[in-house]
Amino acid sequence: MKESSLTLSRVVMRWLFAICLAVVTYLFLSSMPAGVPRFPHIDKVFHFGSFFVLSALLYRAFVVPQWLAALLLLTYGLLIEFLQLYTFDRTADFYDWLTDAAGIAAYLFVHGVIERRQQAS
Repeated sequence: MKESSLTLSRVVMRWLFAICLAVVTYLFLSSMPAGVPRFPHIDKVFHFGSFFVLSALLYRAFVVPQWLAALLLLTYGLLIEFLQLYTFDRTADFYDWLTDAAGIAAYLFVHGVIERRQQAS
């Protein structure tokens, strides 16, 4: 019974990862609606948070080494920045990509701390 619940949990996480990836891609490539309040560096907050969440979902959805998961998400972030070159009001920004990397690194740090605490208990 436990094996099937783990499988079901992993399937749910894969769907959540796919949905989150689609939503994040859409938001990164679409125009900001008029009337939405903007404040400095909101894009960096969104990049950091998005890649933190994507890292968590990827880790829970697939059994891959952390370095590979990080590499895949960094490549995805680079692809998003490249595609933004071809949008009307978006621009590619190296600092956005660095913020993506910071979100991934923050997840890896938090995950490592949680794992060490669980092993110590």
